Amino acid sequence: MEFPHPVEEPVARSSPGKLSGVYIQVADGTKLAVDVLLPRAIEGRKFTTVLIMTRYWRGVVGGGLSRWQTFFAKHGFAVVQGDVRGTGASFGQWPHHRSRAETLDFTDIMDWVVSQPWSDGRIVGTGTSYLANTADWMAERQHRALEVVISRFADYDPYADLYFPGGVPNAYMGEKWGQMVKDLDLNIRREANGDLSPGVRPVDEDEGSKMLQAALKEHSSVPSVWEGLQQVTCRDDGPELWDNVSLTDFGICSHMDRVRQSGVSMQNWAGWMDAGTASGSIHRFRALPDSVHVVIGPWNHAGSHVFDPMNPEVSQVEPSYSQQQVENLVFIQQSLAGSWKGGQKRLSYYTCGEGKWKTTTIWPLPTTRFEDWFLGSQGTLSETSVDTGMDTYKVDYGVGTGEANRWATNKTMLAVSYGDRSEIDKRLLCYTSSPLPSDVEITGHPILTLFLASSEHDGAVFAYLELVSTEGKVIYLTEGQLRLIHRRVSVDSQVYPQVSPYHSFLRKDAMPMVPGERVEIAFALHPISRAIVSA
Repeated sequence: MEFPHPVEEPVARSSPGKLSGVYIQVADGTKLAVDVLLPRAIEGRKFTTVLIMTRYWRGVVGGGLSRWQTFFAKHGFAVVQGDVRGTGASFGQWPHHRSRAETLDFTDIMDWVVSQPWSDGRIVGTGTSYLANTADWMAERQHRALEVVISRFADYDPYADLYFPGGVPNAYMGEKWGQMVKDLDLNIRREANGDLSPGVRPVDEDEGSKMLQAALKEHSSVPSVWEGLQQVTCRDDGPELWDNVSLTDFGICSHMDRVRQSGVSMQNWAGWMDAGTASGSIHRFRALPDSVHVVIGPWNHAGSHVFDPMNPEVSQVEPSYSQQQVENLVFIQQSLAGSWKGGQKRLSYYTCGEGKWKTTTIWPLPTTRFEDWFLGSQGTLSETSVDTGMDTYKVDYGVGTGEANRWATNKTMLAVSYGDRSEIDKRLLCYTSSPLPSDVEITGHPILTLFLASSEHDGAVFAYLELVSTEGKVIYLTEGQLRLIHRRVSVDSQVYPQVSPYHSFLRKDAMPMVPGERVEIAFALHPISRAIVSA
């Protein structure tokens, strides 16, 4: 089976009908706002339902349909899109990502869907970013009606893949995103041109928006999620603001037994340059025994922009954003027909530089050849270890990766670009090899081992794997980071199996540095697939 599929978008079966907004009352009495969109069709026809649950408002006053609502309705699906508990026009409170109350709601919502006269009893969960995470949690609910999940650019492990990669706080994402969603829950949003949005759309029965105002009042007293994140250092830290719930508790990575038992067919999308979503998708692929298709491309968050560091002039790669919708539709159709049940498992990945899609059923790739390279004196990098000695580096806190890096895109959804890093590298400790004698493909998780001493009790190591072109341009390939108190390599307490040195990030394993004492640290860089052509 090829990827991407060399097919045109299937002929539309219908057109979108009228959008209606209603409240669904869940088990604890909370009312959740959802929009229902049915295809225009002969009266009495029943539809498979695409279910999308968002915390970014299901709709805006005076706004139209989203591209996903229109696409699926055109192809004969009912579309139910709702505001999760404590967001948009829904009642309740949103204290943090995927609270247990929020995820339990999905069972009641799916029960409501299949009870409707237009439902054929089958549900597809889907979404991008936060909406992908809610789709994953629909699978955790093990509902009889859920057949397929399409999760696009999800956070498999919110601690390691987004908020604390290598245990290092991603303050940009925590603060900026936290403030953005807090504003949303107060009915404040800026449009692309800077104007204030007219606000979230009330449900149809809410004349005068009195119910919406009551829901917003319930949202108002909840602190920003950023306040809770500032109380987190270790994976198992549960802030009091979150009733002692940790990031791992609401990460689907720690609930994969229930996802496996759900029996759903799953397609998961990620970008090599989107925070840690590629790493999370690889771990997901390894965790699921079958009925899973993981796709990793040269994309930013959401898959709307291409970034191939080997070919930065390339701005379009198939499947394009529109073609990704077609790929999702093909997978849904095949899954509903039963062709993705029982035994199928595939990871499709794009090799930057080569510009090709490849497929594997095993990760790490069975053809992988491992090589050791050694840091040497005078900034050398070689395949033989002949040097002894040490280098000293005083941290330059002004060095960074700009505002278009892989971590910013997870909030902005804008394009990623690192540019020429030759000037930045003059302020870093760098080790460079001789010109490569032949072409090479690097696909997998590069691993760095260092012996270092620090003047401080804590710190962080940031490592960049880069390519130096014949013109002297320095090209970013990937990066990795590790907070030094988390340097202990564990053999137990694994949340999920790793393909690299495992750091638990648990409080019991945290070890302050002893100033001046040399220690060994080892950690993986974020996975890549890059083809490098020798000079």
